[in-house]
Amino acid sequence: MIVVIKKLVYDLTEFKTRHPGGFKILEKYNGYDVTRQFEVVVRHSEKAKEMMKEFFIGSFQDRRQKVSWEHIRSN
Repeated sequence: MIVVIKKLVYDLTEFKTRHPGGFKILEKYNGYDVTRQFEVVVRHSEKAKEMMKEFFIGSFQDRRQKVSWEHIRSN
């Protein structure tokens, strides 16, 4: 389960069952840029932003494409 926030890619697989909003919302956005949802719609806390460092796996440049494991491996 991966998402992009500000061109940074995060693997939330281990976190999905602990996500306060439930895992279904993470499944809905799996593979997409969720910058707006993370920062504007939900306005995550500084603690949540700090916690994201634990799940960082790389960077991604093209927000228009869906992210896949293959795409991450090739970049």
